[in-house]
Amino acid sequence: LLTARAGAATAQLRLSLLSDAPSAVLLDSLSRDAIRVQGTGAPEAATMIFRVYDKNGIPIGPDRPTRVVFELKAATGGGEYLHPTADTTDAMGRVRTTLVSGTRPGVTETVARIPSASPAVESQVIPVAIHGFLPHPNHLDVAVDTLNIPGMIYDNWEDPIIALVYDRFSNPVPEGTVVYFSTNYGGITGSDTTDAYGRATATFVSKNPRPADGLVTVTAQTADSLGAQITAQAVLRMSGQTAPIVVSPSTFAIADGGSQYFTYQLQDVYGNPLTRHTKVEVTATSGTLAGDIAFDMPDVISGYTSFSFYLADAVPGDPDPPLAVFVTVKVTSVNGNASITIPGTID
Repeated sequence: LLTARAGAATAQLRLSLLSDAPSAVLLDSLSRDAIRVQGTGAPEAATMIFRVYDKNGIPIGPDRPTRVVFELKAATGGGEYLHPTADTTDAMGRVRTTLVSGTRPGVTETVARIPSASPAVESQVIPVAIHGFLPHPNHLDVAVDTLNIPGMIYDNWEDPIIALVYDRFSNPVPEGTVVYFSTNYGGITGSDTTDAYGRATATFVSKNPRPADGLVTVTAQTADSLGAQITAQAVLRMSGQTAPIVVSPSTFAIADGGSQYFTYQLQDVYGNPLTRHTKVEVTATSGTLAGDIAFDMPDVISGYTSFSFYLADAVPGDPDPPLAVFVTVKVTSVNGNASITIPGTID
């Protein structure tokens, strides 16, 4: 629309640019580059809009309606299809088709072609992935953030739980798949829906009832493609108060140039390992220490209750009489702090 003004007078002239013969077809927009297989309840279709241009880069106008054919160059063989398979350009030179998924995952490739052009004009290949079956029993897992929490001591100690829900092709299930959580002891939030990575989360909370052995089983449950309930489980431990440290031997007399081997037990009052980040330190007023003398406890459900170290004469061959020495094992833990000192001598 051209407008000319002279003082208070105006005049307008509407011009229409006439397009030349079609010479290119390009993708204008794609609603999504991945869709789900049929029956999952997630988006199962992707719409592609193409635009036809002439050799000058001008979109084909209403003066040159052009028929465009759509073709699947690559398919999964699961019955996916394009609708429509042909379309005629609108006033803006646009055409559209929709890819509808089938029953198999894979990658499709769609092209738009102008058969009336000489030679025929074809678009670039437009790939769209099809994936996301419903959950499969062999691809459902549960992960516990912290394996060992001081839940026999404290109420309301939280521990994140993650369900990993994938289909039989090891792809994440559709977002929004519902997972139900339960536990035989303590408490847990009831349900969550999966994200783009197939993850659903819950929170375990320490509370009554509590297990005598401290072991808790959490269960994630969902439905497979046949509607059957499938489950996966994980185990965590609720540990208790730190037990008194036991060191053997309880005294020592190290000869000149000699050494003594010690073992010690670190555990809760139920005989189970203490929680991660428990700090353990063994010190001596004289001599040389080696072994399990300074470390942080790992996050474990069982084991890691028995440790050992050596204490050796630091100055062999010295003429001094036996010296009184004290060895201290110190534990700093959310389970409770503890320490013990062992007396002895080093010649």
